[in-house]
Formats: sequence, C-alpha cells, structure tokens
Amino acid sequence: VTIVVVVDEGFEGTIQNTALVNGKPPDPVPENNLSIEETTVVKKLYYVFLPVTPNRSGTGEEPNDICEQAYRIGINWGYQFFPDDQADWFEFSLDDSGDLIVQVTNFVPLDGQVAVYKGSNCGDRTLLGNKGDPGLNKILDLGAQTPGRYFIFVSNDGTPNDTVPYTLRVDFSATGP
Repeated sequence: VTIVVVVDEGFEGTIQNTALVNGKPPDPVPENNLSIEETTVVKKLYYVFLPVTPNRSGTGEEPNDICEQAYRIGINWGYQFFPDDQADWFEFSLDDSGDLIVQVTNFVPLDGQVAVYKGSNCGDRTLLGNKGDPGLNKILDLGAQTPGRYFIFVSNDGTPNDTVPYTLRVDFSATGP
C-alpha cells in the first residue's frame, strides 16, 4: 500500500490515514488481515541565516583579548573566529556533569595552543588541560567534568590571519540522569 500525501506550502497540522489490507478473499482469521494506521505531522521549518561579522571595538581591537572580556559561547555548536591577533578568550557553562571535548579546527597559523580552565571567575580559574602541538587541529579531550563555568584560551603564536577563520567547538554529552 502506498499513501501519497501532498500538502500546500502554508499547511501545518496532522494528517491521519488508515489502510486495511486483506487478500481476495479476506482471511477468515481477522488478525491475519493487516490494518495499518499512520499519522503524519507537518510542521513549518524555519531557517535563520546570520552573517559572520567581526566583533570590533572602537579601537580596532576585538574585545576578547583578556579573560575578563571572554566571549560567551554555547555547547555542541561550532563558532568561527579569525586568528588575527595573539589571544582569544571564550567562556561557557555546564549545567550537568558529563564528558567534555574542546576542538579548534582549521587553525591556519598552525602555531599556538588551546587551554581550558574552570573557575567562578578569571581570578580563580584552574587549568584543566592544554594542547599546543603545531597543526591545523587542536583537540583537547577533558573527559568527565562537573557543572560550572569554563574558560577557553586560544593563542596564535604564528602569523595573524584575518581571511581564514578557525572553528571552535565545545562538545559535551551529559552523563547520568
């Protein structure tokens, strides 16, 4: 049985179909005849396209060059930034315990590091780990971590680049209920 459902572009709602399939003649045992119920839910899908624009202050410098001005990011999402100076600071929070991986990919300057700290503020942060090997990708697997505030330091020890962005991603998977 094939059921084809065609909806108009503006439609949103639920469509229910029932198909009773039995042979010719139908099987005398009713449960041997197949009855299929199917529900199709149609929802509108929205896309938001946001341009990537440099976050510059009036001095021509980006504002996240020191820990106290760390740029807040979310988890399980890739963000792109230019390695156009020597230091970039970021912060994020975890509400649950779980496994944490911080990735810096496509880091064209090659030389530099990613370091991750935990603390309630910049003054009491504790280093959890760092990755400073030369290369395009710097992946730091921090294993099991607890809820709290985290800081990421990305240093560019190579040539500044304002044409090819790197991607920063914080991967987190909660463990337990």
